[in-house]
Amino acid sequence: MPKQSDLVPVEVETTEDISSQTMQSFTTQLRKKLAQGVNTPTYLRPKEAAIRISVTPAFIYKLLKQGQLKSYGLGRTRLIKVIDLDTLVESHG
Repeated sequence: MPKQSDLVPVEVETTEDISSQTMQSFTTQLRKKLAQGVNTPTYLRPKEAAIRISVTPAFIYKLLKQGQLKSYGLGRTRLIKVIDLDTLVESHG
């Protein structure tokens, strides 16, 4: 998992729809992390997903609410497949 100091903040729009500029920004960040050979688990909690793509957890929850990203329940925990996160980022890049 990347260190907090490695992350670049991304400003999130407050509008209902996620802007293509914001999607492009976190797509770029994810590509950089993948190029570094970051070893990732199969599933991530929303906070971990946010760290992975350098956005806020609120942005991840917005993606989930809008149906742009799927999550799976395990008790009280929500889990997001890394492949689903990567696919979303690639489709907006």
